[in-house]
Amino acid sequence: VESALEKLRKLDARKAEVLELHFYGGMKQEEIATVLGVSPRTVFQDLKMGKAWLAVELKGGGAA
Repeated sequence: VESALEKLRKLDARKAEVLELHFYGGMKQEEIATVLGVSPRTVFQDLKMGKAWLAVELKGGGAA
C-alpha cells in the first residue's frame, strides 16, 4: 500500500494526502477538508478517485 501511495503522490499529491488522512489518520471528510483548506466536496471526489486508483494499482493493473 505504501508504494502505491508513493506512486499516487507523484501523480496527485493531494489525493495521496487525502487517502492517508482518511485511512491512517481516521479522519472524516469534513476534518480533512479543514486540514487541507479545501471543500468537503473536493475531499469526497479525491477519496472516490483515489480509492479507485488504489484498487487498480493494488490489483496490479497500474502502469509500471
